[in-house]
Amino acid sequence: MDKSTQNVIAFLQTSHPYDVLPLDRIHDLAAQFSRKTYQTGQVIYAHDEWLDGLYLIKSGTVEITDVNGVQVSLLQRQNHFGERGLLRTGRAATTAIAASDVVVL
Repeated sequence: MDKSTQNVIAFLQTSHPYDVLPLDRIHDLAAQFSRKTYQTGQVIYAHDEWLDGLYLIKSGTVEITDVNGVQVSLLQRQNHFGERGLLRTGRAATTAIAASDVVVL
């Protein structure tokens, strides 16, 4: 197992709801995560775009805004986002912008 996968496993073991899963399941999930970085102000996804998947913040802060640009939430380490769109149509229900330099899984 490479160092990157080991880092993802260690992070998932401290992040709810993954922290309650059996270790073998966490190992399986870790292989499905990829790491992406965004600079402050960079759009992670915009309203109505197709989503690549669920996002989990490893470091940094992400601002979520509604279709009118009004802030809905300000998310930090270990928070998820993108689930609303994934559960509906697969298209983003909000816009996600890096409020600081961000690493997401």
